[in-house]
Amino acid sequence: MALRLCVLALLLVSVNACCSPLQWEMTGGTVSGRVAIDDLTLTEFHYDLHYDAVNLKVAMRSEYVTSNIRNMTILDYEAGRIYQVDEVTGACEIRTLDTPFEPSCTPADATVNDHFFVGGGDQERLPAASFKYVRPDKSGYVTVTEGDSPESTCVPIVAFDFNLSEMTFMVFRNIMDGIADPSIFDPPDSCNFAVETPLKRKMNVHPFLRFPVTYQY
Repeated sequence: MALRLCVLALLLVSVNACCSPLQWEMTGGTVSGRVAIDDLTLTEFHYDLHYDAVNLKVAMRSEYVTSNIRNMTILDYEAGRIYQVDEVTGACEIRTLDTPFEPSCTPADATVNDHFFVGGGDQERLPAASFKYVRPDKSGYVTVTEGDSPESTCVPIVAFDFNLSEMTFMVFRNIMDGIADPSIFDPPDSCNFAVETPLKRKMNVHPFLRFPVTYQY
């Protein structure tokens, strides 16, 4: 009986934890709010995210809604570099990336918050699971699909991060399996003239989505 209970517990852990497909792309929107004394700051931007665990690369093109800021960030873990490209001016900065690649998986200490369906109708609704994780500086939730194949399982749908003064809400759509155009990870020619410099602070990467949430030079 004890052995059966141990096996059942292991099976439950393996079902609850999950990792995203090895290659996927999506578009998304983010609203971030920061509260200070007598002040509320809202930031909204749209982005395209490209995740490639086969070649150890992540790319994100972001465009802010309230300002003329368009950036392209490429993380090349094999080369150990971060390319930050200002797509308005064409300027390129290269930073040293000295952290190892981590796959897009639910955090090891995450707990299952709920299981439910998203969408409508028997043909259109998708089974999904919500995971909660806790960090010293920020906690959050991530909702992922629960499919019947590796390509349809653990695909992010919604993410929500928060602490006492800041919260960020992210919604994902147009999720596609694979990488349609691998050249998305190629830095532009302007990066050929950029001088590589180290990061001054540790990069803050989202615990599931694997792209930089905030980082300083």
